[in-house]
This record gives sequence, C-alpha cells and structure tokens, in this order.
Amino acid sequence: MDKFGRRIVCLLSCIPAAISWVLLIFASSLNSIYAARVVAGIAAGLTTVGLVYISELTHPQVRPMLLCLNSVFVSLGILITCCLAVMLDWRKMTIVFLALECCIFLTLYFVPESPYWLVCFQNGMFNEKRICKMKHSLRRLNRRQAVSTIYSDFAIVYSEYISELSTLLNTG
Repeated sequence: MDKFGRRIVCLLSCIPAAISWVLLIFASSLNSIYAARVVAGIAAGLTTVGLVYISELTHPQVRPMLLCLNSVFVSLGILITCCLAVMLDWRKMTIVFLALECCIFLTLYFVPESPYWLVCFQNGMFNEKRICKMKHSLRRLNRRQAVSTIYSDFAIVYSEYISELSTLLNTG
C-alpha cells in the first residue's frame, strides 16, 4: 500500500473481486464456489486500503463518522443481497454484483491519489514534480478551499514528519 499508493491498491482490489464474481457465474461444482469465495476473501482484505485513504483525506472532525460508514455500507450490502435474493436466482445476482464491481472500478479510476501519500511515501526526492502532483490532487479534492492554505498545512505536516524521522534515526 505504501509502495504503490492508495489509489492503485484500491483499483487493484477490484480485480480479484471481479474474478470471484466471474468464477461464481461459471461455477459448476462446490469446489469452484469455494475457490471463488477464497478469491473474494482476498479482495475483501485488500479493500481496507479505502479506510486508510479516507483517513488521510478527511478532516479530523468528520473522520470518525466517515470511517464508521464502512460498517453501515457492509450492512447495506447484506440487506441488498437479501432483497435481491427474493427476486433473482444466485447466478443472476452475481451478474448484478459483477456489474456493480465494474462501476466501482470505473469510479475509482477518476479518484485522485492521496496527497499525503504523494508527500510522504512516494519514492524519490521531494521535487517540483511531486509538489505539482500534490497540488493537482489537492485542487481536485478541495474545490472550495484555497490550495495555498491546504498546501501550507501539508508543508507543516511534512516538516513534522521529517523531524520525527530524523529524531528516530538519531536515537536508533
């Protein structure tokens, strides 16, 4: 997650989920259903990067509420599954969920990278190209607030990060 970025890992987590839905659509035995569920479990584990992404983007006052929405949406997904089970057989339901997964992938494609990751975890030196990427990402994420204000906040966070890192290296 720190090596590739939050956005890329979110996109990559859609791939095993889609594979699991395709495996379920064409399942011909109980073992193939088990295999599809194992792949779905791997995909579910990868989706936790979304929580990291949300925690890096949100203001501390609204962060707990947005992180709790994860549980709400899991429950909503279970409710939707139960409602669809009344109307559709399980193979048709998997087709619906595969279409939903494709929509999620397309939506995530347009989500900008986390500015925090661009500053702290991207390989290489802190150069103009990274600053431009971060400002672009900040502009897309914060259309109402001035980018210069947000950028100065990130500069403070980055300087604190560097000072903590140098303190840890000097004490270790």
